[in-house]
Order: sequence, then structure tokens, then C-alpha cells
Amino acid sequence: MISLEGKVAVVTGASRGIGAAVARLLADQGVKLGLALPSFVDDPEIPIAVARRADAAGLDGVFVYDHLWRDKPPPRRGALECFTLLGAIAAETTTIHIGTLVARATLRPPAALAAALDTAQRISRGRVIAAIGSGDSESRAENEAFGLPFGHMDTRVEALIGRPLPGQVMKAGPRLRKYTLDGARRALG
Repeated sequence: MISLEGKVAVVTGASRGIGAAVARLLADQGVKLGLALPSFVDDPEIPIAVARRADAAGLDGVFVYDHLWRDKPPPRRGALECFTLLGAIAAETTTIHIGTLVARATLRPPAALAAALDTAQRISRGRVIAAIGSGDSESRAENEAFGLPFGHMDTRVEALIGRPLPGQVMKAGPRLRKYTLDGARRALG
């Protein structure tokens, strides 16, 4: 059997049912666990309270979706804004890692994305895990509704790779790796 010791997993739906069972199984195998916070809610205290409980329980991370709304299941529900919520969670927790699941580079200009991550990094005193992506097919309607270009996958990935990495703004140090477009294309197959 493959050892899962020290691997990282973000479990969505871990508060009950099969998600909770998977989270317990992974934790028993030594996996570092992170939870996706409920961000398609009206009351911001809900995800903040979940983050506080996860911090107190010793979980490894909590993560916030970067969407403007959620259509599934109907009806459409608005989302709490990713970086505003991340800042609030950073201020309300002390040890747990916090991050994006996944910050969409197509929603913000590069400087705004880098500044938002840098601010969360400073509020959290270095606990941010930044996952940044180019969006998927479910992101198209959100982008178009707000007049933001979506484009073809190649265009979105090329734009993502060409942007300054938030780590450059956050002074991530010698372990910062720069990815090239060619490297990204090889990784995508």
C-alpha cells in the first residue's frame, strides 16, 4: 500500500456523510487535512466559526472558494468574496493555514491578485497557501456576467503563467519557483 503520511488533502463536504468518513480515514493514515469553508452563505459568521473550530481542533488548513455565485444545486446563491473572507479568517485564527480553492486569475488584474494575497499573508503572519488557476468551464458564466473575458484554455493558461507570482510580492524567499509557459504546457499534457 502507498504511504499517505505527510500528504495533503482538501476534503470538501467533510462535515457529514461520506466526506466526514473520508476525512477520518485520511487523518488515520497521517494525511494533513484541510477543509473547504462554506462560502455560498448569507452569514459570514458561518465560515468564520468553522475556521475557528478547525483551528482549535488542530486541522492543517481551511480554504475559500473564489466564485461570485453557485448554481448547483439551484437556486443560484451569491458567494462571500474570497479575499475579504480570507482576511477575516486570518484575523480570527492563529495557527491553521488558510488559502484559496482556487483563486481565479481571470477575475482580477495581476497586481490586485498579488496585493490581496500579500495582505492575507501579512494578516495571517505567513499562513497563506495560494492556489491560483485559470478557471474552468463553470467559470465562464461568472466572467461573462461581469464583463470579464474568459477565452480559450490556452489563452487563460498563458495569461496566468505570464502574471507575477504572489510569492514575488510576498518575498517568498529562495524556494520560490517560476513556471514557464512551456513547463505548464508539459504539465497539462
